[in-house]
Amino acid sequence: SDRRRGDFCSLLAFGAGAFRARRVMVEPVLRQAAANDISTLNDLDQIARGSSDRRDFIRNAVKDGRAWVIEFCGAVVGYGVLSHGFFGRSFIDLIHIAETARSFGYGPLLVAFLECQSHSNDLFTSTNESNSHMQHILEKLGYERSGVIYNLDPGDPEIVYVKRSVHVRKEITALDGAKTG
Repeated sequence: SDRRRGDFCSLLAFGAGAFRARRVMVEPVLRQAAANDISTLNDLDQIARGSSDRRDFIRNAVKDGRAWVIEFCGAVVGYGVLSHGFFGRSFIDLIHIAETARSFGYGPLLVAFLECQSHSNDLFTSTNESNSHMQHILEKLGYERSGVIYNLDPGDPEIVYVKRSVHVRKEITALDGAKTG
């Protein structure tokens, strides 16, 4: 259903003196996080609620211009952090979608948006072995497994992914758009 996909917001409208509900198409908004988003991101992220290290990470990512948020109907539903110092390549450090907003397509949308912000042709990211949902998303978006890092989270190895030639794909997409537009 349209509601399931998260493409619509129910908006209230008054018409002909009667009170009625109306559905209007609303697109998610992706934007760079600002200082006034920090407390919202900390509240959204259950790890940040109990970890000062995670709160510091979020604050520094926002301050350094590496954090991006996704909003729907005026509410922040997730955020991502992108860095550019992974062996001279860009790396998606974190994607976090609010528990209540998962499975509506915000994660893949945020990953695709961060691809456009990459400073390198090859974009890396990682996820825990236990996070099969994120593994599925990355593989569906064309990422390939690149390695495994042990001993970050006890008993839950980190799987590293790479998407090659993200800038070449962006240029082809832009050229295709120019041909049709």
